[in-house]
Amino acid sequence: MARIALWILAGLILGGIIHLSVILLVPTFAERDAWSRLQGIAPDQAFVALDHQDSELTRALQLDPALNYGICQFDLARGPVFIDGKLPHSFWSIAVAARDGRVIYSTTSRAGSGDEIKIGVFNPAQSRLLAEEGLDIGQGFLIVNAPSNQLTAIVRLWPEHDALRERFNDALEQISCTRDTTI
Repeated sequence: MARIALWILAGLILGGIIHLSVILLVPTFAERDAWSRLQGIAPDQAFVALDHQDSELTRALQLDPALNYGICQFDLARGPVFIDGKLPHSFWSIAVAARDGRVIYSTTSRAGSGDEIKIGVFNPAQSRLLAEEGLDIGQGFLIVNAPSNQLTAIVRLWPEHDALRERFNDALEQISCTRDTTI
């Protein structure tokens, strides 16, 4: 009887280990993750305003319908990316997220950077090269050291009135997300 109980306990422990392993590995093998959904909407290095009236997209990405969103996806394996733009005088936030959804950098209009965004995103090797070159970095220019190469920049704007939504979408599409270093 003790031997049967031991086999049952061992089976339960092994089943638990297999169950947890599968649950933790499923996101790694998922083909329709947020990155893939956004890739179909935003071409590489183009800032795109998301349609806040697209209920399927809003639900899939868990977006707040009161905000306007703009995204830019990029891969640092091809070089650093520079995000530059002027935002409306309203509350805004920008986040840089890795492909797995971890936010690696975030700031808001309340951080004192005014209404302009000037961010350089570098991977560790590019950051080392930047430090070795000793380049003069302009005032207000933020450097983000990203631990991975595939990233998404997400800008959120809060229009106080619905009449401002279209103007805010235009502002989002004017943000540049390029490899051009002349910003």
